[in-house]
Amino acid sequence: TTKKKSKKRMHADKVADPPEEVRPDVAVTSGPGNETEKARHAARGKQNNNFMNEDKRTSTPSSQTEKAASNDEKEQPVPMTSSDPPYSSSPPSEEIVQFVVDNKEPNPNNNNNSSPPLSSPPPSAPPSLEVAQRNAKKQQFRGGKANYWLVSLPQLGTMGVGIQLYFEILLALSIGFSIMAIFSVPSLLFNYFNEGALLKLDSNIWSKLSFANLGFNGEILQSKDCVGYEIGTALNVSSPDFVPGHIDCTAETQTFVGDASVSVSAVAAITTLGELLASITFILTLFFISNKVKKLSDQVDLENADPEDFAVFVRNVPEDVTAEELMKHFSGLYDLSHRQKTVPDGLTALGLGIRKGAWYFFFWLIFISPIISYALDAGGMNNSVSGGVGLGSAILIALVIAGRIILKGVKIVMRPTPPEEFDQWCEEKKAFELKAMKKAEERAKRKGGDAKVAPNLSENPVNSSTATDLDLGIDVSKKPDPQPVKCITNSLNPMYLDSWVAEVTLVRPNGRVIENYKHSQSKMKKFEKMDAKLKKMPNMTEKAKAKLAKFEEKANKAEQKLTKSVDPTCTTKAIGAFVVFNCEDSQKRCVEEFKMSNNWFYRMFQPMHMRLPRPEKKFGVPLRVDIATTPSLVYWENLNVSDNERTLRVAFTSFATFILLVISFALIYAGKIAGEVAKEMQPDLATCSGILPAVASGSLDFPAWLNLTHVKEKDEGCGAGRFWVGYSPPYDYEAGLPQFEVTTDTGAAGVLARSDITESTSAYGLCDDPCVDPAADDVVCGSFSCHWKELRATKGLAEPPEACKTYKESDVAGCFCLNLLIDTVATDGLVAAYDMLKKPEFEGDICGEFIDNYMKAQSLGIFSIVAVVVINVVLKATLTGLVNFERHANGASYSNALTFKLTISQFLNTAMIALLVNAKLSATHKKSIGLDSFLGELGLLDGEHGDFTRSWYISVGSALTLTMVIQLVVPHIGPMVKGLIVRPLKVALGKGKVDTQQELNDLILLDRFEIETRYAVLLNYLLVCSLYAGGMPILFSLASINFGLSFLMDKLALLRYNKKPLKYDAQLAGIVSGILPFAILLHIFTAAYQFSTPVIIEDAQGEVQEFYDGLPDLSVEGAGEYAGGVLMQTTFVSPFVNDMAGDFVAEMRGSHFLLDDFLPRVVRSNVLPIAFLGSLFVVYLILDRLFGQALHIILSNYLSKLIPSLTYKFPDYKMPQPNFTGLYSAELSSEQKRVLRLYQKLPDEDTKLGFYLSEDSKKVHCKWVAGTPDNVEGLVGGRKKTWEVMRMKNIHNYELSENPEYDNCVEFMVKKEVFVRNEGRNVIGVGEWKKMLEDRADKTGAGGAAGVAPASVPATTVVKLGVEVVEEKREEVEVVPEVVEEKKEGEEVKVEEKKEDEVKVKVEDEKSTANAPDPKVEEEVKVVEEKVVEEKVEEEKVEEEKVEEE
Repeated sequence: TTKKKSKKRMHADKVADPPEEVRPDVAVTSGPGNETEKARHAARGKQNNNFMNEDKRTSTPSSQTEKAASNDEKEQPVPMTSSDPPYSSSPPSEEIVQFVVDNKEPNPNNNNNSSPPLSSPPPSAPPSLEVAQRNAKKQQFRGGKANYWLVSLPQLGTMGVGIQLYFEILLALSIGFSIMAIFSVPSLLFNYFNEGALLKLDSNIWSKLSFANLGFNGEILQSKDCVGYEIGTALNVSSPDFVPGHIDCTAETQTFVGDASVSVSAVAAITTLGELLASITFILTLFFISNKVKKLSDQVDLENADPEDFAVFVRNVPEDVTAEELMKHFSGLYDLSHRQKTVPDGLTALGLGIRKGAWYFFFWLIFISPIISYALDAGGMNNSVSGGVGLGSAILIALVIAGRIILKGVKIVMRPTPPEEFDQWCEEKKAFELKAMKKAEERAKRKGGDAKVAPNLSENPVNSSTATDLDLGIDVSKKPDPQPVKCITNSLNPMYLDSWVAEVTLVRPNGRVIENYKHSQSKMKKFEKMDAKLKKMPNMTEKAKAKLAKFEEKANKAEQKLTKSVDPTCTTKAIGAFVVFNCEDSQKRCVEEFKMSNNWFYRMFQPMHMRLPRPEKKFGVPLRVDIATTPSLVYWENLNVSDNERTLRVAFTSFATFILLVISFALIYAGKIAGEVAKEMQPDLATCSGILPAVASGSLDFPAWLNLTHVKEKDEGCGAGRFWVGYSPPYDYEAGLPQFEVTTDTGAAGVLARSDITESTSAYGLCDDPCVDPAADDVVCGSFSCHWKELRATKGLAEPPEACKTYKESDVAGCFCLNLLIDTVATDGLVAAYDMLKKPEFEGDICGEFIDNYMKAQSLGIFSIVAVVVINVVLKATLTGLVNFERHANGASYSNALTFKLTISQFLNTAMIALLVNAKLSATHKKSIGLDSFLGELGLLDGEHGDFTRSWYISVGSALTLTMVIQLVVPHIGPMVKGLIVRPLKVALGKGKVDTQQELNDLILLDRFEIETRYAVLLNYLLVCSLYAGGMPILFSLASINFGLSFLMDKLALLRYNKKPLKYDAQLAGIVSGILPFAILLHIFTAAYQFSTPVIIEDAQGEVQEFYDGLPDLSVEGAGEYAGGVLMQTTFVSPFVNDMAGDFVAEMRGSHFLLDDFLPRVVRSNVLPIAFLGSLFVVYLILDRLFGQALHIILSNYLSKLIPSLTYKFPDYKMPQPNFTGLYSAELSSEQKRVLRLYQKLPDEDTKLGFYLSEDSKKVHCKWVAGTPDNVEGLVGGRKKTWEVMRMKNIHNYELSENPEYDNCVEFMVKKEVFVRNEGRNVIGVGEWKKMLEDRADKTGAGGAAGVAPASVPATTVVKLGVEVVEEKREEVEVVPEVVEEKKEGEEVKVEEKKEDEVKVKVEDEKSTANAPDPKVEEEVKVVEEKVVEEKVEEEKVEEEKVEEE
């Protein structure tokens, strides 16, 4: 039973093309005045004609806008009539032809030419909230009721491949960074659980999770914190609260979980291994995303026929060019019936020679000339002479290459036809597969197994001698069959017959009119709103009338201004043209040959046969040809903007963006300066923990538990404004502090009396008086070592063990307040500590100013974080307007520009400005790059951090991490708040205040889902995390959360709170895959630099490896200053190369900071693997750029030995799309194959639209189906053409009047006679019709009367209105009973429709003959129209119920 049911479903889907005698759309009739045809025409035009009288055409923009808004982007548009008239062999009357042409139906989405929405009330009815909500739902994906968890990414891809790719990239990045976060877990644990690197005041969660908390920090540790410290070892002073230390102060180990410890070398090794694995995962993520983008783009391009697959945009055309000229030119160039002449890159010999010569010149100058110059320098030649020889060699090689090409001439190649190219592919495929089979057979024989193997598509194993074409993956049924235009129903213009161009749409210079019209709409809407509001008043007052007149006057002025901008020559001039080919191969060849034409220089060398021939131009007109975008994304108002004007606009917006970034830099820099001023008023940590205790105790081995105390009882003895602060206990300041313990020059212990230190013997004060002034910033004190050093010569002392350091007298009070703040924060928190320290009873008198300065510094740090986030939001809003100002020609160009500008500006604002503001470059380094004077004048690169030190991670790194945490939620707050709170409130508060349906529609209108700004947020987060994640591994986890959260929230916004997006292509996804390599390089090399900071992370062996043996200079002076340990002698290369490199480095040492600083850091054993991985990736990128496909083949051959699935496979033949004007016949999509495999039928949504399987189940055809939006009476059951299938999805051609976004503007321009609707669609008269039929009959050999096929001819000549002649072979078709029953039911319906049509025709005839309307006739018309309306209302309700049920 299951087999029978499956077979029955399969058979129903594989209904072959109906035979011509039973196909209503190809029925051959005779008779010059067939009344049935007239009735059918009248019935087909019924819906269009009901509401398209002159009054409706010239209605106000408000009514047109209401219609467009109520029907915008419906899930199932209102049923439409078609432009395709029924087939007929007899010439129709001129009235019928004229009627069909005038009422030719465009895209079903074009609301201007469709009936008014049945769900909308008449203009006089009050606004309906139900109608507005229904219209809003129709703008959403599946009416806003799609199941969130069950909607798959391919289903989202039905709104455009760009939408699916956006979510695919988010998902891939989320998974990839999750794996990277797992590899970074050991590093996070080492960072978090380590002790002895940060003060409690600095140990916030973000600094503890970074490299700031790694390793050993001797500046903050005291003896009491070290393992082995015993109480009483210093000054024999004990403390009952003493706790033994547990930190290894030898820096050999660091603390871990609990009391455990781990060696620093193990920490370095494990951290490096995790970073290597994370970087490799990053690279694999790049490969996956790039492959996904390419594969999905190719798949969508193969499975979907779109107008842009056949079209090109031609510019630089003469103003008086005609569509016929362009048609003949491009049809002759890309005639696929015979071989075509083609030249490399579409250039003449001179142009090709200049291009090749310039390329070789720069290549030689950059890579070869330096080698020649260096070799000549080594031979003793003068530097200037050797440089001249290098430059001369580059010029010589360029001239030789260019001269050879120019003298020899360009090589003209005769390109084979598509069938011949398919045959060549078959031969290459066969040879490749046979070779692979023979290799497999040889391997099998050597292993003693079966010699039979299975190739790619074979189910049963075969050998190379018995393999057929099908076994080898060659399907000859896929051989392309390109044909010229045989049907002109799309254009109704006979000039396209037998041409390889299907349509030519001239672009007129009416962009200024369109732009001005859009600007005037706001004033017009304001006037209409006021008009509707005042007219609702029962008695309009004089004041209201005056106000209305004032608004009307403003509206009239706006309209007059708009009228003045109208150029009467708009209908005669041309600035470009959209050329639609009949075959996709023609379009691809055109784009390939004209790929250099977008550059004015190369257009000078365009070959003669590619130029447009003109009588007045001896050498023709060079053309510029670009790939056309999808028709719905063409910005018609911007097409008249020249390249020079657009370049100036882009330059202006770039400058404006730069100014915004400068403002951001200034704000952050100002915050930094203010923060530094506040920090200068705070004591240094080293002063508090080391200098002051040493001065008080007189020894560098002071008690670790010493703390400053404030004795309020002794403040009176200090005087006004001074406080008693000292180390009491244990010291008695009145009895005197201990003398200084020193070492004599003989090495013996000695004592330095405090009385010996006076103003005459020391430049610094001793500052051991406990009475201190918190505001005394002018008194400079010296450390213990300063006095030791100054009295060294007179007292015979040895060199002091520490360097001299100074501090201020106020630092004593500051250190007391700092210690008090640390203890209070640890117990009560920062806010409570601030309140307590401000109170006089709790040290507020001494610490009040200190705590204010501290909080000011912290607030400025928070200000910098908030400033970055706010400026990012401002950049998003501002750059959107700036990119609009650039006036891009299409939506794809606009999206790319906006994404790129937002990404770069937000990345610079978030990551780079903070880095530059806080960076410090030494004077030597500034001088080495030649910017010492410039940077010095601007004060740039003069910050606090010269490296990724602990202080950098504490201040800059923590702020950056907090910024990224805020950026997790900020992009999603706006859409969610707007969808959940703002929009419902607006509807609730404003629904009773609106006066028109349009106002209510606008009130409830949803925002469009835009991925341009979302891509910018994604890329900014990706780049920032990639840059700094090496030293702050928590960024891996934040990036993973961000991408996953964006996936979930954006999917929710798309399905619930936004209307359907525009049809995005794969270009934005291509930008992401192009930026990913840059992000990987940023991450790897920045991580290598962060890992090379030895004061934080030690070498894996505790040492710095010397890069070259025999270079003690570099090792000791260069590397030793970083590690301070014994260096390992390691030879990496042969002695000869080692000596040569050693001499070179020794000679260059000191000349550049790269050799002095970077080289010793790179060769560390915990850095070298990361740097090596980055170098390998750079080499791969270069090789991939130069030898892409060959490199992939080589890599796949080697990797396939480890992973068989990576074996290189011969590329499949890419099937072209079916002919534009031919019958639709396409390959099955991946989704259709999946459903067919599971359920033995096509997807239900495809079947409803008329798609069905061919007899061999390899192709998908499409037929006219009753009840579909574009159904045409009389054509049900007939096959659709390719352009008719395109029309089901979107706009199918490049006519301005077809785009619903420009409906009102088109009506205005038609009224002002500056626009011709359906220009180029000729009206065919009866005489011309007869003559054309006779000519076509002669060409086809039919003979006899036009449209009548003699019995001797085995084909049927079918003539269709619009001049179509098609020859099709009759085939015996097996019709299943279900199909017969459907046809019978269809015939009964047709009889009823025919009666209605006859009534309608009768009514129209009576109207045309009588001046006064007949009441009976009007009543009949009204009954028919009401019946149609009721039926459509019922259909709409049924569809809505189905959507709700789903």
